[in-house]
Amino acid sequence: MAEKVFADGMGFKKKRDGAPDFVKGSVWIKVDDFIPFLQKHKKEDGFVNLDLLKAKEKDSLYFSLNDWKPENKEAAQVATPAPVTPGAAAIEYPAEDINPSDTPF
Repeated sequence: MAEKVFADGMGFKKKRDGAPDFVKGSVWIKVDDFIPFLQKHKKEDGFVNLDLLKAKEKDSLYFSLNDWKPENKEAAQVATPAPVTPGAAAIEYPAEDINPSDTPF
């Protein structure tokens, strides 16, 4: 198993006391540390993939570099999405995942 690479200059804070239920936490970024990390680890397509993980020993969350690559090029090809046309069906989410009273707008 490859050694974990932690995201320099980026972290996660759990939601503050008194925050509404729809707030799950916040991400902090220290720009002077995070930009070099992004430049060092960006893929050919310009992306850097990070996983949000829970620490084993503590009740904290952290970001780790996800450098997974498919084994063959066919698996790496991403289908181009069809253009969206007016009146097209929207993506449906299970009703239990959406609570309109939790939205801030």
